[in-house]
Amino acid sequence: MGADAKVREDHFHFDGVDYFRGHAAAVQLGDVGEKKRAATGHHHLDVQARLPRDKLRIERVTRVDLRGAVVRSSDIDVDITVAEVGALGASTVARQLEDKTLCLVKLEASPRGVIDAANDCAAALNALGRTGKAGRLVHQVFVILETATAQDLSQGTRWSIAGDNDNCALTGFGPDGQRSVVVLAPGTTFAYLLLRPTWLGNRIADAASDTWSRP
Repeated sequence: MGADAKVREDHFHFDGVDYFRGHAAAVQLGDVGEKKRAATGHHHLDVQARLPRDKLRIERVTRVDLRGAVVRSSDIDVDITVAEVGALGASTVARQLEDKTLCLVKLEASPRGVIDAANDCAAALNALGRTGKAGRLVHQVFVILETATAQDLSQGTRWSIAGDNDNCALTGFGPDGQRSVVVLAPGTTFAYLLLRPTWLGNRIADAASDTWSRP
């Protein structure tokens, strides 16, 4: 049976969930901003702030099997930055995903951890306050990695993320204590999922996943 996965230029469908691809290269895990409902073009997050990396609790790092899924360069649509490789054209990415030289990896931050980090970050709260009901936070992203790197990371039992606004380093810790580190430079995000916050006074009380949908 093939994977429940479809790559489209405006979204990525995987395991029953539709993830945003609009402006993905400008989005990173822990970003805060305004969800833009574009009349033309793709729905996307307009990033306005970023949560401190070291405050994000990484719950899972999952290597994604695209077996049986059709990946076309026309759907990838744009050049992709592959962590620790560099920018690759859409046709190269499509071919190397198909032959398993590259693979997708899903990074998931704890929603509660994202909420707590936002409540402790004045810049994030201010940005969300300015955007009103359109304010969102990023708690899941897909990145494209070389398959060997992806396998090392996904076999970890815990993970941490740290870094400045331009680059962040994801570290996986294996059961034997061995570490695997990958630097996620700007432009490496392939797709992402948003959280829609619920407010109690001037703090975030809860949040729900907000998936991509057609205009």
